[in-house]
Amino acid sequence: MRSDIGCLFNFRVERIYFVYRSDIFSFVEEFSVGVILQYGDTN
Repeated sequence: MRSDIGCLFNFRVERIYFVYRSDIFSFVEEFSVGVILQYGDTN
């Protein structure tokens, strides 16, 4: 019973980490694209 709870907990932590990681990657991608567009406009 305890091992089942541990597996469920680990699964949820990995799931949360994966969701946040993909959010961070998409944010960084959008941010860098915005910076590139700004520099392209000024130059």
